[in-house]
Amino acid sequence: MFLPQRGAKKTIALSVSDPEGGLGRLQAGVSEALAEAGLFKPGRRPWLPHVTVARFRRDGQPFSLQNVTIPRFGVVRMVLYSSLLERVGAVHTPVDTFPAS
Repeated sequence: MFLPQRGAKKTIALSVSDPEGGLGRLQAGVSEALAEAGLFKPGRRPWLPHVTVARFRRDGQPFSLQNVTIPRFGVVRMVLYSSLLERVGAVHTPVDTFPAS
């Protein structure tokens, strides 16, 4: 998929399936705890589980991914990143690593 969903596309991402809602519950719980601590202000857009594959510095025309096949894979660990928007773009810093199970 290309993001944002509306407007000029700047990101290529893979959507993440969450059929049982576990990721959604985790995200909601983390967001709520951070908001209560005054560390996070929830955005207006709904949460979209995804894996970012590529980002473009400039707006561009989306290109076709019709011949790309990505096999199923398992997640061994997850990394929590802090993301700060700077004048030069987003700066992503690893904060902690967690096992996936």
